[in-house]
Amino acid sequence: MNNTGNGVGSTDPRDLMDNAQVLDRLINGLLAKYTDRLGRERRTWAGFEAELDAIVSSLDTSNFTYPDVAAGLAATTNGQYFRVPQGAGMGFVYYRNASGLPVAVAETTGKKEAKALADNNLAGLDIVQYVGDGPAFPTVFGLNNEVLQHFDSIRRRISYLGQLKNTDVTALSETVMASADMVLYTGSGPVYPVVMGANNVAALYYNADTGMFGGAIAGSDKIVRSPLVPLATELTPVARAVNFQLGYGQSLIVGANGLGVISVTQPYYNRTFGSGPRAAGGDYSTQKPLVEDALTAPDGGTNRGETVCSGAANYASTLMATENGIDPASHVIFSSTAGKGGTRIADLGKGSAWYASNLLGHINGAVALNPVIACHTLMFSQGESENDLATPTSYATYLAALEQLQVDAETDIKARTGQASPVHFIITQTNYKARTSAGVCLAQLAACLRNPKFHLVSPNYFLPHAGDGTHLTNVGYKWQGAYFARAYKTLVIDKCVPQYIRPLSATLRGTTLTLKLDVPVLPLRLDKSQFSTQDSGFCVKDASGNTVAVSAIATSGNTVMMTLASVPASALTLRYALDYLASELNIINGASGNLRDSCPDTINVLSENRHLYNWCPAFSLPVIKIGE
Repeated sequence: MNNTGNGVGSTDPRDLMDNAQVLDRLINGLLAKYTDRLGRERRTWAGFEAELDAIVSSLDTSNFTYPDVAAGLAATTNGQYFRVPQGAGMGFVYYRNASGLPVAVAETTGKKEAKALADNNLAGLDIVQYVGDGPAFPTVFGLNNEVLQHFDSIRRRISYLGQLKNTDVTALSETVMASADMVLYTGSGPVYPVVMGANNVAALYYNADTGMFGGAIAGSDKIVRSPLVPLATELTPVARAVNFQLGYGQSLIVGANGLGVISVTQPYYNRTFGSGPRAAGGDYSTQKPLVEDALTAPDGGTNRGETVCSGAANYASTLMATENGIDPASHVIFSSTAGKGGTRIADLGKGSAWYASNLLGHINGAVALNPVIACHTLMFSQGESENDLATPTSYATYLAALEQLQVDAETDIKARTGQASPVHFIITQTNYKARTSAGVCLAQLAACLRNPKFHLVSPNYFLPHAGDGTHLTNVGYKWQGAYFARAYKTLVIDKCVPQYIRPLSATLRGTTLTLKLDVPVLPLRLDKSQFSTQDSGFCVKDASGNTVAVSAIATSGNTVMMTLASVPASALTLRYALDYLASELNIINGASGNLRDSCPDTINVLSENRHLYNWCPAFSLPVIKIGE
């Protein structure tokens, strides 16, 4: 060895050579200890094996774990071993009883420690993209740009400098994975993960079909907000002294099963009818500070509680204060909801009795109380009753009825408020009975994709549902109210188009299916922390309606990559949140998925911060085969 004496961090090639020799001795040597280039003794792999063998041979396997060192010494004799846990999710320290004194002989790393180390290492990586032609594709470089590890595209394997024998690798891998809660990739490619990050995202992968590396390179795991797009002039709301948020639809918009009212005080200057957000008894004669109640609703429902109204109005006030510097006192919101439980869209439209008495009743009442008022948004949540029919409402029928309702409501609202600005429909997507009838939820998405006066606030599948598998809980309604609030603030205050995850394209090259999406806050995540859906909610169908097996799914930036088990012969369709429901969720014949963005926004509901991630809506896309 050169033994230069240079300190840690040296870039001297002689020190790198010394390090390589020391590493070889530590891993492959037979002695228990070796001396490193700075003169310090280091345990070798052989030494660890000998010590661990001694530990195992001495253990009373029925009871060798003790809460602390004192207990371990008391329970063992000279020469015996015991271990002491270091905390939940942490590792163990192994001790030998040396004539009544504890001698630490080994440590294991727990899940928390391993994850923290892995996260820190990934965060500090300076990863670059290789643009050569192969067949050896470098994956790890040394300090002097020497290739320490590469992927051999001919042999289809990863090789590296000083590569261990298979037997050594197997033993080492099993030991590391057992202590660090790691897994081994066993797929058949063509996308081969090299480095995995949090949430099972492929931080670095090799695609054998394209011969290129990809993944979270050059900061693609950083949280990046997509810029807002300004509204066209004719679509821009004009605020007034009082600004109306009106709810309409069926039972979810009036807080069915939302008992256990949460919002009982008004933190700002927002208002509702004196008879409550639902205008109990059809009383529109007075107004009061906006709070929720459990009064019997005009539709006769007795299980009505928290609605989206308070969450929508109050969180909008919070956002305009924190993000725009606007005092909520200067932008008063009047919020109420005119929905009717168990009602089809055909019986909510213009010409129906409910439209005339209740939707127009709320509008007329709000205008009478606040002559200088404008209604910028109609919060719409509906669709469950369409799927309860023996023949569920079709995609085309529902889409036409939904768009006509917006036209009629805008016309009638403008006639009563005198406003010239439009009335935007900000809507939810139902996931109720999506597995048996997808027409309604796909029509709701289609309206938002093609009509500039429709905006999706969220699907429903991730929100807490009541025991009936149909409605939300009180927490669910207030939580969803924040999504309405964000869309309202974007429209009325920012004068921009509200953002949501929009599917753009699905393409197939070989067996690699690539989905591109418009994402409000990058990167995309497959989040299974609360519920786990089969194949993360994705389902690939061939022309005959058969399911095509997917062997791997990964995300990077605004892209989802799926590896199919085989090259399909027929045309394909990619579906999401239409075929599988996570076992942790309770939605009658519903469907779910695990794809979301990285939005950091939260709302506090009952002393718990609830994330306002943008969850991907249910969709169905034709897959386009590509190849140059």
